[in-house]
Amino acid sequence: MIALLAVALAGGTAPKESNVSVTSVGAQFWQSAAVGKQDIDVLLEQRLRWTLMQNENMAIRLRADGRFTLDVDNDDPRPPIEPVFFERNRVKQLGASIITNGWTLDIGRARVHKGGPRLVDGVQFLARPSTTFEIGAWAGLAPDTFTTEFRTNRFGGGPIIAYAASRVQASLVGDFLISGGLDRAAVLAQVRASAARTIEVAGRLDMDLASNYGPHLQDSQVFARWAPVDSARIDVFWDGFSSYLYRNTENLDPDITRFGLRMRDQDLRLDAVLQNCLEPKVAHAIGTNFLLQPRSDGTAPHVSLKGRYRFGGKEDLVLNDGVVAPKCGFDDINTFLRVNPTVGLVGLPIAGRLDVKLDGNFFTIDGKTQYDAGVLLFWEPSDEGVFAFDTSYRLLINPYDAAKNPLGYQGVGHYTDVFVDLVVPSADLMLGTGLNVVSEPGVIVDDLSVGAYARVTKYLRKRQKAE
Repeated sequence: MIALLAVALAGGTAPKESNVSVTSVGAQFWQSAAVGKQDIDVLLEQRLRWTLMQNENMAIRLRADGRFTLDVDNDDPRPPIEPVFFERNRVKQLGASIITNGWTLDIGRARVHKGGPRLVDGVQFLARPSTTFEIGAWAGLAPDTFTTEFRTNRFGGGPIIAYAASRVQASLVGDFLISGGLDRAAVLAQVRASAARTIEVAGRLDMDLASNYGPHLQDSQVFARWAPVDSARIDVFWDGFSSYLYRNTENLDPDITRFGLRMRDQDLRLDAVLQNCLEPKVAHAIGTNFLLQPRSDGTAPHVSLKGRYRFGGKEDLVLNDGVVAPKCGFDDINTFLRVNPTVGLVGLPIAGRLDVKLDGNFFTIDGKTQYDAGVLLFWEPSDEGVFAFDTSYRLLINPYDAAKNPLGYQGVGHYTDVFVDLVVPSADLMLGTGLNVVSEPGVIVDDLSVGAYARVTKYLRKRQKAE
């Protein structure tokens, strides 16, 4: 029935896409001597974009994106979290798309087009009256944005308007949710503009116009980049947020490590945070990124500087019915400043290609000062990019003070990590592994922790030809 309807409405030539299936299996391990426990998780991930049928007028494609983390030892060393076997699960897509040159219809679970993290279990229709303009709407049940848990008691929908030219892109998405009564009426506006390759500016505003919390800012961002030459660029940004709607909690950790960031990028640590978690006040983050690295096939210097400053308020948020809202908890550490300079050489012709960098971090967390300094090595034996070895070592300096910093170190801590990535083109396989050891000689808590992960990804690609 869906195929017959699509044929009847189709017009123009359906765009062609490559069929892609990505299957990943991974595992992570973490153990802390101070806590006296360990955690072992297994990750299963499947992404799919596959053409079921295609002709000159239209195409039907199956789309899926699911990630599941299983706690195989049924133990979580982070009290008071209760251990569960299916620890973190996310299904962001599971449905079909009917595509023509003039419109697209999504059926099932889909990402709301230009809707940020929003998902819908229902339908989404987009018409393209021109090559730069899209207009449409979405409607259906609204799952939880972060856990992607299926919700039968929340119905949502809203309009979609988007414009995309070579130098300017803008979009506006409405979000109206009903759960008994009006749960939320929100709007998401996004804009991006660039001038050649020199200047780029972007902005985002996600605002609750009406809800149990009253009018409330969910998230906002202003970003600007200036690249006067190919070898240099500088970014500045401001974030204002009162929810986790766009944020990974690792990004709010002032002393996040390289291993933590790699685990996040591997989707091996997924946070099940409810989308209705709001803070009463808007937290702020301002920052800058500076990079100087000439583009060269040979050896080149590298100089970079990253700065982050976050601040916000702490107080309870009372709903219209007098109930205190659940707090997200990202203001438990209210204010921090982090400065990260890095210098080095990249592209050294030593047994292939070697990058050597020295970096350090200076940060204050609620007035408590910490430092670290180390060396980073990245090695690729060939230009094909089939093997990469990445490692770092750093000294951790967190001075103990009985009054001001009781969790500080008596002595110097140590941090090291090793990452190995291997690509097997003939088998369309990619293997990634990581190991991390941290020694923290605290006066109150003397800890030695070990973390590790391994992940295997299988790619399957097939070009679909028109029938």
